[in-house]
Amino acid sequence: MIDEGFAPHLLIGGLQQPLHPVEVRVARVFSEVLKRPVSEMGPHDTFERFGVDSLLVISLTTRLEKEFGPVPKPLLFEHNP
Repeated sequence: MIDEGFAPHLLIGGLQQPLHPVEVRVARVFSEVLKRPVSEMGPHDTFERFGVDSLLVISLTTRLEKEFGPVPKPLLFEHNP
């Protein structure tokens, strides 16, 4: 369930872009685990920007699995921009 007040839009290049429902769910997971508002995160941000280390990647992967089911363990390591 999406939180009240969670805006399903993302600011990209100064323009608000609607998010796909899956992107909204992923953004919410990242927001919860990293303890940052979604408005501070963007689709092209790197983990380094938020101080994400291997332990946080494990936390993110575990939380994503609760939301979506099994995900490949190296998924976030392989797709960090």
